[in-house]
Amino acid sequence: MGDSLGLIGKRLLLLLNDGGSAAAAAGGEMEQAAWLRGTVRAVSVIGLASPGVEVFVEFDDSPWRQRSWVQVYGDEVRAVLMESAIVWANCSDPSLSATQWPALMFKPLVDRVGLGPLVPVEFFGARSLTFLPNGSSLHTFETEKDFRHSLLQEQPALQAAISSWHSDSELQEILRKGS
Repeated sequence: MGDSLGLIGKRLLLLLNDGGSAAAAAGGEMEQAAWLRGTVRAVSVIGLASPGVEVFVEFDDSPWRQRSWVQVYGDEVRAVLMESAIVWANCSDPSLSATQWPALMFKPLVDRVGLGPLVPVEFFGARSLTFLPNGSSLHTFETEKDFRHSLLQEQPALQAAISSWHSDSELQEILRKGS
């Protein structure tokens, strides 16, 4: 299944079996579910195949659960989505000024809600989470070329957010693999 050390420093979306949010997700209302957002800071074991693997998550906007260990394959976990890549995604959010917007794409690590072909993306800037019907409308964000895109030139905060994510991602890769 992979190397759990590769999870360190990655963005994570977590859905717990707390009744309301799990029911919303099961009913097909993925966006309305109470997804917890955070960053993985440590893992308990090397190797994702271990049924007892836990990740230490620093949660965003959740003071009651600032940091805690989460058992990835535990019974209370309904879904774990890990960041995968930056993509250009179709956007219908009225707060965003373009039809294609940079987004962080997530891949399911645990899926007990039946995501199927749905592709989770979180748009930069608005941080709105959307589940696209499939990945066919997504286009890879090519760092060298797309940093010069007019949308990013017109929106320095958006460009800074993507640049920050890219730098953090590169740093985590260096720390994980060594020089």
